[in-house]
Amino acid sequence: MKKYIIILAAVILVLTLAVVLLLLIGGRGRERADDPDCRFAYTYTTKGSDILLTVKGKPDSGYAWTAVADISDSVTVTQESAGKRKSVFRISPAAAGTDAVKLALTKPGELPDCLYLITTVLYVNEDGELTVIGYSHAECGGLHHVTPETGSSYTYTSDDNGRLHLYIHDTVNEAWDVTADRKGIVSIERMDDSEAHFILYAEMPGTCAVYAHSDDSETAVCLQVTAAESGVALVTDSSTVPYDKKDMEREKALADIESSYGKVVLPDGAKLENAGQFMLTDEMGMRRTPVRVFYEKDGIEWQYVMLNLSRRSTLEAYFGEDASSITTTSVNGYDAVVIRTETEYRDTDEDGELQEDGELIRTVTVTVIWTNDNLCCCALQGENISVDEAVAAAQQICTLNPDAGVPERHDGAQ
Repeated sequence: MKKYIIILAAVILVLTLAVVLLLLIGGRGRERADDPDCRFAYTYTTKGSDILLTVKGKPDSGYAWTAVADISDSVTVTQESAGKRKSVFRISPAAAGTDAVKLALTKPGELPDCLYLITTVLYVNEDGELTVIGYSHAECGGLHHVTPETGSSYTYTSDDNGRLHLYIHDTVNEAWDVTADRKGIVSIERMDDSEAHFILYAEMPGTCAVYAHSDDSETAVCLQVTAAESGVALVTDSSTVPYDKKDMEREKALADIESSYGKVVLPDGAKLENAGQFMLTDEMGMRRTPVRVFYEKDGIEWQYVMLNLSRRSTLEAYFGEDASSITTTSVNGYDAVVIRTETEYRDTDEDGELQEDGELIRTVTVTVIWTNDNLCCCALQGENISVDEAVAAAQQICTLNPDAGVPERHDGAQ
């Protein structure tokens, strides 16, 4: 009896070892992607010269996984199986080089509709060996239909390349345009079709507001768009807002300045009039492009100028060419100069022609110039004010903008 027990135990041990060995052999070459934030688990399994990409998890209703290689002809991809909770794709080497396989969770339809994107980067060497060298995922947002209280309805959706499509319906032959309030976050392309159809491409990580508006409307569709590091442009919020094209252009110009010089804070009660840059040549013969912000407060028009990595003498030479007097002062502890210029001219008619008998107009311009700790040379200029008023205003603008010259990160942080 003991002999049979020993034999039975030996048989069980051999079978157990065989099962373990089969599991080890079957699991050889299988690697689960270390992507814990992805809501779908995906693995790579080596099968001869190919790699099987398996994605697990129940897709959203009506959606299914599709795959495409979209960089070069280094690999081909075919679908092996599709189930309710698992889909398998075979990636095969085709030529030496690098490629990317994009696995998109999409729904068939007239408009692109993508919820999720898993990207695998692969390398094929000269011997035809296929290697996974990177992977990532991105949420795309899916298809959204929105009908504002006023104006045309619109649809936005991401395709399997992460591009954002915006469709404006019932435009009644109106001319529509789409603009972003920040430069460099997304680029916008209008498609040549019968509808108002625009494609937004993520250019660099950050967030911006995108306005879709017609020439005749006083409202706009506003989309808050985030360009992710994965290259996906994603809408995080949408609304209908009052829209004035001139105000929008001013705000956009100010945002472009802030991307290079940091957030510009104007005094309470100030109204932004314009913003932009201009050209000057410094004392070394180099062409420079300072930026300036025009604003009005309490009936006085001010010009706030900034020039990065510059000596104070550069702006002194520009503003002081026709100076009546130049004196020194202090702005919040920074050495500063005050340039006072007096001009006289006769009034002109509506066509800008000089009237010989026109009223003699005398203008006093005061400019205060200083350089802060960031090596940003700043100037504040106002007309028909006293030196004391100009210095006080310069101290205020300097206090409100202590980081002038430090570029603003596109996510709004400093």
